[in-house]
Amino acid sequence: MPELPEVEIHARNLRRWLTGRRIERFELLDPLLTEDAGTVPLRHALPGRAVQAVRRLAKYLLIDLDGGHTLVAHLRMTGRFVRDTYVTGPPERMTRLSLYLDNGERVRFEDRRRFGRVWAAPTEAVGALPELRELGPDALLAPVSAERLREITAASRRSIKTLLMDQRVLGGIGNICAAEILYRAGIAPDRPAKELTDAEVATIAGETVPFLEWAIEVQGRRELIYIGEKGSENVFTIYRRAGTECGRCGSDIVRTVVGGRGTYHCPGCQR
Repeated sequence: MPELPEVEIHARNLRRWLTGRRIERFELLDPLLTEDAGTVPLRHALPGRAVQAVRRLAKYLLIDLDGGHTLVAHLRMTGRFVRDTYVTGPPERMTRLSLYLDNGERVRFEDRRRFGRVWAAPTEAVGALPELRELGPDALLAPVSAERLREITAASRRSIKTLLMDQRVLGGIGNICAAEILYRAGIAPDRPAKELTDAEVATIAGETVPFLEWAIEVQGRRELIYIGEKGSENVFTIYRRAGTECGRCGSDIVRTVVGGRGTYHCPGCQR
């Protein structure tokens, strides 16, 4: 599932592909894409509009258009944006939305499992959308301080991994990011958040941005294929590596379930 690093890679790609370009026309191939989400019909927001900017907020992509509208996208499980530099025929089967640009290129939203959503909203009202209004600070753009994270953890009986994945606490952190950050910090994912020491909380805060920057850099070197999909590469240290040796202590990495989600940790390093 795309988390902050993968969505950030999409944002950087879309900036290169779309900024300054005009959307000549669009094709909505799957009405489910905008069902129960659209506040402005795409036919009013897209045709003839130039892309002014592409932003990312947590796991959401925001494509600002002239005319006062913003295209909002959430990739969910398998959504992705791809570019066709030469348009020679109909789009691929998994395409749900196509944007035809003034330079002859096409940008498509593909989604094998059809959980993703793309819709348009007035730019001035985007921040008030329920999905975005409740988000906590973006974990990369507005890093949480050790002091603020200490305040949050001290008031929570939940496990630290469950807390980190709460989008109202840190926007963009998901299952993979939380597992990897806690491994770097040497903290077991099922530790009650309120029982962590000040030093442990500070370590988590200090490891978050470096991990996110690393994940963006290493996954951005090649075509982005989500882990578990055909042709993907597992670049992560412990995620999906149960039974393999920890590179730090030699213990076997184990898989457990924390907060209803499968997680991975090293029992030797994360006591």
